[in-house]
Amino acid sequence: MQEVIVGIVFLVALIFIGRHFYHQYKSESGCPKGCGSCDISKEVKKMDFKMPEHLKN
Repeated sequence: MQEVIVGIVFLVALIFIGRHFYHQYKSESGCPKGCGSCDISKEVKKMDFKMPEHLKN
């Protein structure tokens, strides 16, 4: 009985990982989530960041 449960958990994990890779290669931005958070991070990187003077060494 334990072998069956372990087998089912293993198959579910394989399906989850396979689905993750499928969505990663299918998506246009390369992000498998599809939530758009990657697009936001690109905009944040474009922002001009100024380091405070007291933190500069």
